[in-house]
Amino acid sequence: MKNKSTVFFLFFILTITYAFFPESSDEDIETPTSESTIPVNENTKNAEPINSSDTNETPEEKVDNTFSSITKTGLIIAENNHWYYEKYNKQKLRILSVMHEGNKLIEKKEWKYSDNNLLKQKNIQNKYGTKKIFYDNNGNIIKTIMLDETGKTIYETSKTYDNNNRVIFINVLKNGIEKRKEIKYNTNGTKQKEINYKNGRQISLIEYHDKTKTVHLYDNGIEISSFTERINE
Repeated sequence: MKNKSTVFFLFFILTITYAFFPESSDEDIETPTSESTIPVNENTKNAEPINSSDTNETPEEKVDNTFSSITKTGLIIAENNHWYYEKYNKQKLRILSVMHEGNKLIEKKEWKYSDNNLLKQKNIQNKYGTKKIFYDNNGNIIKTIMLDETGKTIYETSKTYDNNNRVIFINVLKNGIEKRKEIKYNTNGTKQKEINYKNGRQISLIEYHDKTKTVHLYDNGIEISSFTERINE
């Protein structure tokens, strides 16, 4: 009876042992990874990656469509279908400039000088027409003529200066109407008054003061109104 009890006790101990301490599975076994199984070549371990620029392939080069040329008599600058040209005289003064877009003229300028190289006339041609500007020996604009694309006069302006290069007369002719302005100055050089005419008849008189001006309006030579206002500084 005693032997049966001993056998039963041993069987009970084995059962408890298997229940709480099962056999190890594959997950509990440390296995080598793929990295550890690949041999490393010490010569290539620290090698730099290949740069595409080191290969024989070359990037596509962009076509340069610009051109420039400078000489003693002028210069040319071109880019795609735009080009610009300048021409100089023997005194290295600019006498011509032309700007084109393809076959279309964008702008053309001409400079004309006196025998002593003073600018006397400047012509500007564009899609609006041609403007002719005339100068005196002091560089003042004395006349401006604007022509349309057919050569018809749009307007004409002329200016007269005193010995101090101050404008004293301005004449404008446009659409058959002539306007004239006479300007007078004080001894200190400030503006004293303006007298305005239309087709030869006075239409206004403006008297200038320190901070105000008085405006007189006329009709057929008779004053019809007057008022004073501040001068915009």
